[in-house]
Amino acid sequence: MVSFIQGFLLSLSLCADIGIVNLAIIRAGIARGFWPAFAIGFGSCFGDVIYIVLVLLGFAFVLQFTIVQTALWIGGTLTLLWLAWKMAREAWRPRSKAVGDETQMRSSMSANLKMKDVFLGVGLAVLSPSAVLWYAAVAVPIVAGLQLSTSSIFGSSTMLFIAGFFSAGLIWSSCLAWMSSRSGQRVGALFLRWMSIISALLFLCFAIHVFRSGL
Repeated sequence: MVSFIQGFLLSLSLCADIGIVNLAIIRAGIARGFWPAFAIGFGSCFGDVIYIVLVLLGFAFVLQFTIVQTALWIGGTLTLLWLAWKMAREAWRPRSKAVGDETQMRSSMSANLKMKDVFLGVGLAVLSPSAVLWYAAVAVPIVAGLQLSTSSIFGSSTMLFIAGFFSAGLIWSSCLAWMSSRSGQRVGALFLRWMSIISALLFLCFAIHVFRSGL
């Protein structure tokens, strides 16, 4: 149980970062409702688990390889530029039923939980510059100091740690998706347009930062 709590608390320290994943969840919740926002958060949990498993297995050193850094640099920059363009397009030509469509808000999970949103969440978690930095600077030394049976990824303490890590991300994403979707039912189209503009600028700033850091 101790390992579960350790993983849970470690994941919360990652979730608290106002990065591209949280921003994407909030934007999706306001514009499209709970399930699309939850799908992005759900996918991001799997992206986070990929990294934490690499850390647990002692493979964090792969982040130091030039080819991996280049892939993250190019992939992260292109993804952030695409998100910035998408938000800018949404601000310029917003969908007429983006907010306040009660029928859409009450749609079934199967209709709204689309795999493209899940995959988007995975990609954002893997390519997030702040997340990569967090794993390298925070997760590696903390995990090294924990009493985990890392000799086998299927050890009981390690599995409990991963379960706690995943659970915290899922709970955080669910709460963020719920709060943003509730806000989306109350805000107007003008607010949504400004949210899109702010999101586009933030994604553009992230893209510039990632691109410059890779030069």
